Amino acid sequence: MENQEPLLIPEESKTSKSKKDWKVELMLFLILGVLLGIVIKTEASKRITMGYEDYKTPLGEQVYSVNEIQKELAEKAKEESTDEGTVPATDPLGGTCGN
Repeated sequence: MENQEPLLIPEESKTSKSKKDWKVELMLFLILGVLLGIVIKTEASKRITMGYEDYKTPLGEQVYSVNEIQKELAEKAKEESTDEGTVPATDPLGGTCGN
């Protein structure tokens, strides 16, 4: 057998193939981005409500009352200060600084 040379691919087909690959990759990224955007939007709409539909949000068990928390903290502070024998900051007999 004679020494066979490898088949050479013309330069035109190499460049056209790389351009096609680039276009195909761009289209795949575009499709992937659209699908990912749709998934994120649907999942976010299930969990996040903003605006005029806030009244439709079901109240969970983690509803806090700021007034109750303030009262509890004030009572705890009062108990701790009386246990230590110091005058609480809210006591009117504490006096003032200055004149």
